[in-house]
Amino acid sequence: MANWKKLLTFSLTAVLAGHIAAATATEEEMYRQFENLKNKKVILGQAWADRTPDVVIKNMDLLKKSFDGVFIELYGKGHKDPKGETASSRRILQKDFEFKYEWFASEVPKIKKFTDNGLKHSFIGTAARYGDLDWFNDEHWRIACNNYGVMARVAREGGMMGIEFDAEMYAGKQFNYQPYCGKSRHQIWMKARERGKQWITEVQKNYPGITIFCLFLHTLNYETLGTADNNAYAQGNLFVPFLNGILDGLDPATKLIEGNEYYTYKASSRHHFNYALAQERMLFNSQILPENRAKAKAQISYAPAIYMDAYFADARKMNAYHRAVYDVMTPDLAWNDPARLKAFYRNFADAVRASDEYVWIYQEKVRYFGRDKKYMDNKLMQEVFPTILPFMQAAKSPATLGKYWLDRVKAENVPNLVKGGTFEDDTYKKWHFWQRAKNNHRNSGFFIAPGEGVNKSRCMVAKNLGKHGGSFFTKNIKVKPNTQYMLYGRIKRTEAGYGALSIMFQQGNAWDYNTFNPLIKIVPRTMKAGEFEEVIGIFTMPEYINTVGVSCSVDEQRNRHDFIYFDEVGLYELPTK
Repeated sequence: MANWKKLLTFSLTAVLAGHIAAATATEEEMYRQFENLKNKKVILGQAWADRTPDVVIKNMDLLKKSFDGVFIELYGKGHKDPKGETASSRRILQKDFEFKYEWFASEVPKIKKFTDNGLKHSFIGTAARYGDLDWFNDEHWRIACNNYGVMARVAREGGMMGIEFDAEMYAGKQFNYQPYCGKSRHQIWMKARERGKQWITEVQKNYPGITIFCLFLHTLNYETLGTADNNAYAQGNLFVPFLNGILDGLDPATKLIEGNEYYTYKASSRHHFNYALAQERMLFNSQILPENRAKAKAQISYAPAIYMDAYFADARKMNAYHRAVYDVMTPDLAWNDPARLKAFYRNFADAVRASDEYVWIYQEKVRYFGRDKKYMDNKLMQEVFPTILPFMQAAKSPATLGKYWLDRVKAENVPNLVKGGTFEDDTYKKWHFWQRAKNNHRNSGFFIAPGEGVNKSRCMVAKNLGKHGGSFFTKNIKVKPNTQYMLYGRIKRTEAGYGALSIMFQQGNAWDYNTFNPLIKIVPRTMKAGEFEEVIGIFTMPEYINTVGVSCSVDEQRNRHDFIYFDEVGLYELPTK
């Protein structure tokens, strides 16, 4: 019995030790995953130009400056469909033209050349056309699914992430219900769901673990505002059961991406990007059947779009429809006005913020390769705005974006809007001190600390502020609404102290704590005791804010222990060139 008890005690101890070790590992893994969410954004490029593998290879060094992948188009040269068009990945949903892998096999080594060299997040572009398939014709759908299977195989062998699926109905209106087809809406809905499962099964057979970048998923049904299942005549109505069929057959390793093309092309502010994301979630809830929701939430990610022509094309040379789209973004501005670049800086960063992982750009007349003489005076985008490609690469994470703007602020000698932020003169005496409750310690507050700042300069130290902490702030700083700024500073602590920099929005004589414009607050990432750490926050000033305050904030402090030092505090309007 004694031996049994010893064995039980040993076993329980081993199990508990294992749980403790596992908990530590799990915590580290969880932190790493959170970091990846912020720092692993992927930028994709797509242009309405020749984008074959040969063209990508020719422009590979340029593309890698901004992009992690591109959308390409494949041609099966020497093979024409019944309408006389060369076999193309963009004309793939056909009923009587069966692709052969051999037509495209010679492209695989070319694809590997750019996927192995920095553009691995690339996709073969496909579109739902011609789109005249009979939902009830098994041979039609066998051919169409085969064609997609061929593209999936090429993508896999070329080392690409997968295929792009553009469900927009350019011809044939495949996903519209046609009452004259002789079938009831119920019959076609059930068959469309069956075809969706058939389609994804063939794709996955040729590329297990594929990623499918969809320019539209739920958002194909934007006309219905989330009620596609209640309106037989709505645009793209049959895509709802087709999508649920895809989810029926979705393998655990397959990923789908919602590109939300319709809404985010026109997004011109952070509120627009927030609205687009909310709209996508609403459409998701109304179009995904209950049995597919857990799978869809786990395997569908969100990727907003940026339509470059809306920022940089000369709208006067466009048709009335395009002018209406472009003028939302940059109304009445010359095509090369710096204000256009300013709008792009702001909105591209917000698109990255709103994305789960991928952000994609699309451009027609505006080009970064393949010049179009008519629309930009025979110039490339980066020739007109040299900073645009480096900026796009930097915007992939908060850390790289902050470093990019900090370097530019220093290089271009942008003025600091915070007076006295270096604490080298007595301007700081015009700042204000605030604390919730009176602290009885006689040396409580913010004080100048000679020789304790960066490079042995003067700085500000907060000490003995008790359980409520306090703030030392300057107010009445004039700013420009809907403009990007950088909040910057250096913070150092002793022992367990905690400090942060904040932006406080002013409305008249009061602070604005509007939920939709929350306090901008930046904190050090590690706060190693005894070392100054840079803090950088990039943000867009709310539309109605003209005046702000900058605050050095301190949380609970133990008297005589937890001191916080602030230095080089600054607020900078970001350059627009």
